Amino acid sequence: MNMNKTPVDKDTKVKVSHLIDFNGNDACFQQWTFDGIAGKSLILDSKEYHEIEEEDLKGEVRQFYQLNQEDLMTLKRTDDYIFINFGFETS
Repeated sequence: MNMNKTPVDKDTKVKVSHLIDFNGNDACFQQWTFDGIAGKSLILDSKEYHEIEEEDLKGEVRQFYQLNQEDLMTLKRTDDYIFINFGFETS
């Protein structure tokens, strides 16, 4: 995965960004802030996960990061990437 091509919304400030191994596939982990909200994202290559249902993928992320079922998580798919956002905090 090429992190230089990973899109970022123009008002988002990425604080940390690095490649990780997520269940045997390359992924990008980011910590960011946007409009007074801090959060984390796991960015996956859409080609690697195109057949996995949203809830199953969220479950894998919950298990990987040891998140509770109640923790808020969003998922957005584009042609190239899947963005899974979690760990939201407001300032």
